[in-house]
Parts: sequence; C-alpha cells; structure tokens
Amino acid sequence: MPKFFAPSVAEQKQWDDPKRWRKEKLVKDVRYYAAQCGFEIRNETVETQDGYFLRMNRIIDPQTTHLKHSDGRGGFPVLIMHGLFQSSGSFVTSEERSLAFWLARHGGYQVFLGNNRGVFDMGHRTYKRSDPRFWDYNIRELAIYDLPAMVDYVCKETGYDRIAYIGHSQGNGTMFISLSKGMVPELGAKLSYFG
Repeated sequence: MPKFFAPSVAEQKQWDDPKRWRKEKLVKDVRYYAAQCGFEIRNETVETQDGYFLRMNRIIDPQTTHLKHSDGRGGFPVLIMHGLFQSSGSFVTSEERSLAFWLARHGGYQVFLGNNRGVFDMGHRTYKRSDPRFWDYNIRELAIYDLPAMVDYVCKETGYDRIAYIGHSQGNGTMFISLSKGMVPELGAKLSYFG
C-alpha cells in the first residue's frame, strides 16, 4: 500500500503551508482569490441575444497586463469556460497554480473566464430569478446564445477577430453543440483554438 507523500521542507511550496491556507476564507467572490495571489479580477457583464446577463471575469495581472504588441493590442485572448454545476471560480482557486493566473502571467494572454446564465446571481432583462421562465433553458440555449455572446464580447474588448477557447467538461460539450450544423457553426471562424 503506498504511503502518504509528504513533501520535504525543500520541496514545499508556499501553498503547502497550512498556516497560509488556514487563513483563507471560503467566499463566493472570485476577486478574493485573485487578490490573495497578486492578481485582480474585473467583473464584466455580457447580455445574450435572449436577454440573459452573464458574468465575465477578466484577469488582470499587474506584471503583464500593461504589455502591448507592436500593433497596440495586448496578449492573445483566451476564453475559459467551466463545467456542469461549476463557475469561473474553478480556474482561480488553486493559488498561483490556477490555470487562469498561469496563462496570464507566464503566457502573457488576456484571460477571460465565462459563466453560464444564472451563475453568480446574474439576471435577465425581463424575468426575475424567481420566475420559472428564467430557469426554462437547457444546454442548447447555452450553445446558441451564451457562448456566441461571450466570444463576441472577448473579440470586441481585445480587438482580435479570433480567440482561443478552453472548455472544461460541459464548457467543451457546449462548444461542440455551438459548432454543429444547424446551431452556430459560423462561431468557428472566431476561434483560433478550441480545446
């Protein structure tokens, strides 16, 4: 039976220090986790064609955000999408090792984290969250409305015609549906990478 692996003092990283992580709070606001690692998250709102407001989180790295290419644009944009029953918090709660922070700092990317409708108490142009019609959607609406709205938003905000897209679990499946015949296959022209 394998023994529990305990890193030696020389191998320990600061996130392995119980004194550090015991002080952390468990909160719903992803900006808290970013601040713990020296990043900022800017909450931005995207409206879908069918009236839902989506929370987008833009990662701001003070070490790299100011860097521009010769054409005046920032790093290449990446949109990361969460899986089923998750949120953008999935990509920022592992301290400096978090995918979003790593891509921003080490890759120089402009990182955006998407969230499906209804996440983070976001609302609708017409329906209240207590209205059953607010919750009357399925993965098809996420594919037809949510992903195109987020991709268009990232393109507009960054000045790029195409972006990279990383989807985890449902985030990946939703993009496959978006790109399917009869859905929103033209969205593929706005992606340089889909993984």
